[in-house]
Amino acid sequence: MTGLIMECLMEKMKKNLLILTILSIGFVVSAQSDSLAKYIFVPHPRSEDRVNQTVLSGIEAINFAIYDMILLGGDLTYYTSIDRTSMDYCDSLFDLGSPNTLWAMGNHDLTNRNLVEEYTGRPSFYSYSRDNITFLVLDTELDAKGFTSSHISGDQLEMVRQVCDTIARSDYLVLLHGRLLWMIGNDDLTQKLDSVAESTKQLDTSNFYAAMYPLLQLAKNRGVPVLCLGGDKSKINIVYSPEDSITFIASTMAPEYTDTVNDVVILSQDIHTGQLSWEFVPLSVVEKNPPVPSVIEATHLPDEQFILSVDPEQSVLEAGFYSYLPAPGLLTVYSLSGQCIYSESARPGETKTIAIRERGLYLVRLSRCGYTICRKIVVP
Repeated sequence: MTGLIMECLMEKMKKNLLILTILSIGFVVSAQSDSLAKYIFVPHPRSEDRVNQTVLSGIEAINFAIYDMILLGGDLTYYTSIDRTSMDYCDSLFDLGSPNTLWAMGNHDLTNRNLVEEYTGRPSFYSYSRDNITFLVLDTELDAKGFTSSHISGDQLEMVRQVCDTIARSDYLVLLHGRLLWMIGNDDLTQKLDSVAESTKQLDTSNFYAAMYPLLQLAKNRGVPVLCLGGDKSKINIVYSPEDSITFIASTMAPEYTDTVNDVVILSQDIHTGQLSWEFVPLSVVEKNPPVPSVIEATHLPDEQFILSVDPEQSVLEAGFYSYLPAPGLLTVYSLSGQCIYSESARPGETKTIAIRERGLYLVRLSRCGYTICRKIVVP
């Protein structure tokens, strides 16, 4: 019986892999013929749930696969790095280790800096280039004293200086950061401080205009437009351009607001001309995840596949894995609220059929041989 299950599982996997390969080829052809790159900036996505550690449901449902890059503002969940469960959850949504996912830390993210760097594979501040755009990811928590001061200094400031001193051929310089340091000490923005998070509003001092702004002017004077995307919580959309070719942006994103009010920023770049445009887009109209009929992917072990599929007519989820190693694994399924609705041991080649009572997004985890892989799947 086990051999028959294994044979069926392998046949199913081959068919799905063929479908995925065809889709992948189609995607490559489409990408090569399309001169438009799209990036999504998601500021401050956390909910108020301190127990289950979730992002806002409107953000959780976004189809991030259609974007060339994901730019994350600070505070993914209430205590993002409090444990691996929270980090696995965020990783399943945003693919934290991808070079095309850039994450500027917030004060709620950094319970465990080492854990964050383990998942991202990068330090908390760095530069990155893609499609002739230079990105600078800043850590506004690195040299901060609570809510009283935040500075960009030391090696982080030197990184910014080196980039701005030498940048010349990039179409744009984009800064991604958490706290809205450019609001502090700025008479034009003082009246808007009541609409942003305490981590920005309560700042007494920042060296942004003394140390950072002159460097941004250097880049601008070299013919490179500068765009700063601030990820701290904001109850309003802010667009501030103190001079030509330098622009600061913060978008509305607050847990108490609805998806019709909360905005992400969609950036579009014409690869041929280098022109970059952007717009505020409400969560209510951002493209959402389609139902996922099946997911097949490699795990951390060689020659091993994690297999998920959904039967929408029967409202069941099927999960299993194939491996040459005989060790069993633990399959667990969590609802959006963080409730464990299924937990059972599974052997390689064994398919588990799990009844789902309510439609929605679920997290499926496979723990085995010292690793855990966590993926989201939609049950329509």
